Amino acid sequence: MIGEEETPIGIQLADKIQRGERAAEEQFVLRYRDRIFAVALAKLGNYDAAEDVTQETLVAVLEALREGKVHEPEKLGAFACGTARNLANNHLRSERRHPVEQEGELASSGHNPEERLGRHEEGRLVGKVIEGLEPVDQKILLWSLFDGLNSDEIGRRLGLKSSNVRQRKRRALERVRRQVVKMSQKPRSGHQKGEAL
Repeated sequence: MIGEEETPIGIQLADKIQRGERAAEEQFVLRYRDRIFAVALAKLGNYDAAEDVTQETLVAVLEALREGKVHEPEKLGAFACGTARNLANNHLRSERRHPVEQEGELASSGHNPEERLGRHEEGRLVGKVIEGLEPVDQKILLWSLFDGLNSDEIGRRLGLKSSNVRQRKRRALERVRRQVVKMSQKPRSGHQKGEAL
């Protein structure tokens, strides 16, 4: 069950990171980066923005862990994904407040209108990939990534064992990851985007 699996890991990582163990920080990044990126990409629909939010999230959560400010380390995954959702929302609000500045920044950084359209298209493609999943897998991903529910809670809602929920989630995330990598490589003529997932 996820409670049994996730709880000790979150507590152990929080404790080690607070004591300054660099290896625990690396373990945190390896364990949660993909999840955080998936939340950010689904929320923002833009690969580069999702990478930025992922980095911001990792830094913010690591700082909170170092300072002992994570009050429920047994829910570290939910805390990290919640932080990613909040930072992605901040990014979207900022984008709405400063659209002219951002267009200028995009133009000055060499991004043409076709590239901008392609980035919005990435978000649509992620949505299409998720829509193409079985309805149960869609619910598992959405409840897990956006609502921060764990496998036990999702299992209760769906009448499934938490181990089945974890397995389905893992497979669904892998399918989304493969499709996003495949689709994001097409318009970028060989630019590899899959490393982060």
